[in-house]
Amino acid sequence: MKYFLPVLFILISVSFTDLFPQKSIKFDYVGEFREGMCPVKQKDKWGFIDTEGNLVIEPVWNSFITPFFSSGVVRLQDPKTAKHGFLDKKGTTVIPFSFYSISDFHDTVTVAYFPASAAEKNSKAQCRAVLILAGIELPFELPNDYSYSTYFTEGLARARVDSKYGYMNVPGMLVIPNIYYDVKDFSNGMASVSLARKWGVIDSTGSMVFEPQYYTPPMPFSGGYGWFNNDKNRFGLIDRKGKVLIDPYYEKVFMFGDGFGTAYTRTPDNDEITHIIGDSGKVAVEFMKSVMKDGFIIPESGFNDGLAAARIGYSKYGFIDTKGKTAVDFRFSMVKTFNSGRAYAEYKDPKTNKLIRGFINTKGDFVIILE
Repeated sequence: MKYFLPVLFILISVSFTDLFPQKSIKFDYVGEFREGMCPVKQKDKWGFIDTEGNLVIEPVWNSFITPFFSSGVVRLQDPKTAKHGFLDKKGTTVIPFSFYSISDFHDTVTVAYFPASAAEKNSKAQCRAVLILAGIELPFELPNDYSYSTYFTEGLARARVDSKYGYMNVPGMLVIPNIYYDVKDFSNGMASVSLARKWGVIDSTGSMVFEPQYYTPPMPFSGGYGWFNNDKNRFGLIDRKGKVLIDPYYEKVFMFGDGFGTAYTRTPDNDEITHIIGDSGKVAVEFMKSVMKDGFIIPESGFNDGLAAARIGYSKYGFIDTKGKTAVDFRFSMVKTFNSGRAYAEYKDPKTNKLIRGFINTKGDFVIILE
């Protein structure tokens, strides 16, 4: 019997792997996870599942866009009244469905829009700030064109006044003047702004840290770094002081996450290079096609949950860790970024030719299957 025990153990191990717990779900559309919740659509109504595939919020709500959780709440529309409000992760109403229009929360406050009243002669449309948990409508009017959609990030919100752009704070003061042709949201204390149709970067005091010089806006800052794009469509890296850490070099880059960024380019001699960028813009890992040949890895996302989506060739997708090691095998025909420990993936079984779609965990096991 002793000769058969190892074989028996292997067979049992394989069986347990094949029988990894999976939840099957069936909806018309499934989004991506954020804050542990994933939007699902049945007919024209939205609901949410959790990371185990359990239906937590029934698909009975309206939304003009794919809804998502932010700061622990989600904005939805009541199909009966057409008014907007917010639910928490248990499906409990935390801000009443009483708003004509309101932005998603990206901070502890957001912006609500109030139409003019036909019954009041001097009534006018206006914007006001709304506190997140209490749903308290603050009394002051925000200095923002009513037709311009905005929200707060890091205590500041984009504002359009007299066709020019600046930033307002929660008490409704225009703290960064409306002198810009266009502006982007604040991230990591930095925001891209356009003067004379060229883009630069300011800090939260309004001071210019990266002079306007390119025709496309730098990517949002993350982890203290931001990618900028020159007029030849090559990306370089700057820090929060505006110091150029990497001159424009890369063809494709992704935002920093977990302290690392990913980048790809072709060299003048037609070699291909993938870099994982670490602190101070230094290359932490390098892949070269001339060395790796058919195993060359091309990034398809930045890092989230410690993993970045990547591909080998044109049809094999998987995930690498921050050291460049394969964390999830390159066996999928499609993957999306990890969030909340889950990533959408598609896999074609070579034996049955059946396409399996669903969400995998960070080990690459399907835990939720889409029927």
